[in-house]
Amino acid sequence: LIRAAVSKFSGVQRRFTKVGEVEGVVVIDDYAHHPTELKATFHAARQLVKSNKVVTVFQPHKYTRTRDLFDEFCNSFADTDLVIIDNIYSAGQDPIEGISQDSLISGIEESGHKNVIKLNNVSDLSGIIKKTTQKGDMIIFAGAGSISNIAKDFVKKTLA
Repeated sequence: LIRAAVSKFSGVQRRFTKVGEVEGVVVIDDYAHHPTELKATFHAARQLVKSNKVVTVFQPHKYTRTRDLFDEFCNSFADTDLVIIDNIYSAGQDPIEGISQDSLISGIEESGHKNVIKLNNVSDLSGIIKKTTQKGDMIIFAGAGSISNIAKDFVKKTLA
């Protein structure tokens, strides 16, 4: 009975969920929105793609979380080759002075990551990805806001 149930278990949605593949690049959606989760997700990705690239599209979730864990976030991307930072998903919170997409990008760069891109508009994503990835790479869309829909739309639009 237990074996039968386990054999039918397909995993947990939004935890390293494959949403598609575009020109040999695997697209993953992950709910990771805390530095510990991000590090674990990126470490797993690195083990899978080995010498290929791990590209992350990260949408920070909440101004308060970004502020409170700022340094930890800035140091979460060591296992990634390219970090694309989306705007902070506010979840109804008011902006906090000094906490922004730009400040997070600066913090990640100051932490030693040299390949960080600001996502000005989601419509720019396809062009960025096409220029920076090749077959065998992996893109991880991470966050707790609308990033899951962005990942699915990216796959649909790119394959269309």
